[in-house]
Amino acid sequence: MNDGRYAASGDDHEFLAALVAAALAETKFRLEEAAGPLKAVILGGSLARGEGTVWRGAHGPLALSDVDFAVVVEDAAARARAERVVRDVRVGVTRRLL
Repeated sequence: MNDGRYAASGDDHEFLAALVAAALAETKFRLEEAAGPLKAVILGGSLARGEGTVWRGAHGPLALSDVDFAVVVEDAAARARAERVVRDVRVGVTRRLL
């Protein structure tokens, strides 16, 4: 159990928490704009397990874990609308988080 943490280290958790919050906010905004209200957003992968990895180099911290979201929408029509924009959402979120 990860006790709601994204990483074991407190500093790494805080760094990753800010990234997850930013990614979630943008993903939710952009998908709801296209597909309507989301039923749920589920965080998966290493961050969900509390195993997030951060590299702390000379130029500051860098997240090595990706942010994996699964999104639940209302119906098939909403899914089709979300699928039309999801690639652009992924690219935009990635650019801002690097």
